[in-house]
Amino acid sequence: MYKQAATEQNNNITRRTRRMNRRLQEILKVAARMFAELGYERTTLDMIADELGLSKPGLYYYVKSKEDVLAHIFQNIFQNIFEQVETDLSADLTPIERLRRLIVAYSVQACVYPEGRALFLYQS
Repeated sequence: MYKQAATEQNNNITRRTRRMNRRLQEILKVAARMFAELGYERTTLDMIADELGLSKPGLYYYVKSKEDVLAHIFQNIFQNIFEQVETDLSADLTPIERLRRLIVAYSVQACVYPEGRALFLYQS
């Protein structure tokens, strides 16, 4: 009985974690779009919360600040690029070929996530 209760509790935690991660990704997607359209400086957390139908405290449940939102967005972008090139970098390739594959991975990510590309260019 104890084992079953522990399993159910773990399943509930896992479901809640997945739900929270999905909501965070939704927040980041909306924020990235707004940052790309309006600019980082002009976009406020109030605007992001309104767009998502959240209260500002509800948004703060997922992120600490606007800077935190931007950091999460860039973390996602670079994590995706890293995952794409990780195996390539461990292969026996010339430095030129490694650089080429990194550029291709960045280009693919920029096509898949155009808001991120706009943010990256805006912040540069």
